[in-house]
Amino acid sequence: MKNIPNLNFQPWIGSKYEITGLSLFGESHYVGPNFRCGKGSDSDSQNFTRDIVGQDYLDDNSLKSPFYRNIGYLFNEKDPYQIWHSVAFANLIQHGLLNATSQPRPEDIATVAPAFKSLLDGLKPKKVIVFSMRMWYKWIPEDNARHVHPLERNGKKANVWQYEYSGGNCLAIGVRHPSRMYGYSSPQWWPLVETFLSL
Repeated sequence: MKNIPNLNFQPWIGSKYEITGLSLFGESHYVGPNFRCGKGSDSDSQNFTRDIVGQDYLDDNSLKSPFYRNIGYLFNEKDPYQIWHSVAFANLIQHGLLNATSQPRPEDIATVAPAFKSLLDGLKPKKVIVFSMRMWYKWIPEDNARHVHPLERNGKKANVWQYEYSGGNCLAIGVRHPSRMYGYSSPQWWPLVETFLSL
């Protein structure tokens, strides 16, 4: 997997990503108190995302986290592992948070916009799904972007935006954080996501 400049956490890139061009972005990693975050060789963070998806979830067939599990069920109710081979994934906050109850500080939020731009330039996606409504509406930059149109399916709503990046552009939407797609409700979002992917 190639490394993208200016990121503390390098993205997971599935083996079939070039076929789909679909990038999924979440908010943040929870790393504990002794975690070293940075771009240097002494950092714990560079391969953190890749290890979580590649080793913890795909190699071990362990989807303990509702975040990753519900994304998997969103795309395939029978095989929640399948989608991870076909997407790129990154969390946009470039500092690790202590735990799931931690809220990002202003300096954490400030890393979202540059990471988003770096990931678009590096991954060159066709489509982007942001899995956090607050990040989508509050923290994702709107420069180099234009609103395309609203979508509504199965009672779920999203606004489609087109983002420009170096050498191309992509369509993007924001949806609910997967940890809040309780139980097996994540497939309820599938009609909206399917419509977006067909654009």
